[in-house]
Amino acid sequence: MNYFEPELGQAVVGKPWQLLDCPPYIERGLEFLGYEVARVTGCESPTGNNGESFANDTFRMNSYYWGDCTCGFADIEYNERLDNWFNTHKLGPKGHARDCLTVRPNFAYEDIEVSWYKYLGRGMSINRQVSEKEAASVIKNCLQSLWNVEK
Repeated sequence: MNYFEPELGQAVVGKPWQLLDCPPYIERGLEFLGYEVARVTGCESPTGNNGESFANDTFRMNSYYWGDCTCGFADIEYNERLDNWFNTHKLGPKGHARDCLTVRPNFAYEDIEVSWYKYLGRGMSINRQVSEKEAASVIKNCLQSLWNVEK
């Protein structure tokens, strides 16, 4: 598996990405999961550019976030003292709080996080290696949890 290199717009805008390139089998599984989220909820798929968000006790899936920082970090002017404070307190990616909408992954399941740029399939990255067998199990568990909501 290769380390992820963000495209220019993704790197400049500063939206989140993970450590590794996301394999195609993860993308295909998330594509189907997104379709099912849309079908079950009646909302736009979270895999699209302007889709919805969905979360249950098993997984979370979010469309690309176009908004501004929601934790206040972006409003703070940089200086060395604040830099030291953020490093000490480890608020999360790029200094933001872990739950800030600007840095949340587009898909999260247990310890797996996947991010993409604007829509599923573009600038996709994942935080750790996931085998095809594990990916199939993850998607199956997510689908089952979604279908349990539908009943």
